Amino acid sequence: MLPKESRRKADVVVCVLFILLGATIIYRASLMPWLTSRTGATSQWFTSPGLFPVVIGTLLILFSLRILLTAVRDGGHRDILPTFVPWLRGLRTNTGVHRVVFIIAWLGLYIFGGIGRIGYELASAIFLFGFIAVFWLPGSGPDWKKRLGIATAVAILVPFAVAYVFSTYFYVPSP
Repeated sequence: MLPKESRRKADVVVCVLFILLGATIIYRASLMPWLTSRTGATSQWFTSPGLFPVVIGTLLILFSLRILLTAVRDGGHRDILPTFVPWLRGLRTNTGVHRVVFIIAWLGLYIFGGIGRIGYELASAIFLFGFIAVFWLPGSGPDWKKRLGIATAVAILVPFAVAYVFSTYFYVPSP
């Protein structure tokens, strides 16, 4: 865990980003229809598809402001630039950030590129094997063949088992 001073500096940066994200969500939701008479009857504002994103964006801003106030009160805003610039320069060697970027990119590829295009079971098997190959297989030493077999079995069996359980017992078909 980071020391309190570093944590407060990180809180300031992340809260500002979340406030901007919340404002963007509210703006994009305001572009959705709020009143319509497409069905012949005028719908009310509280049935609008934009209401839920506005609530989420507003809560994101409010909660971020609360944490930001605590961080500023504890001095998190002081000397933030001299701390941020070396961190930014060290991004090329920061493996923690590389892992987070990989996870986000791999999830995005799975959700937007895999599911619905190539079938749930195949997309999930590729997704799981990729995750296991990146985070579990490296450094396996002489037993890499055994671990590769386990990774392949897990990547194949888990999506089929999940699809079977959901379709057989919960009556929910796989996507």
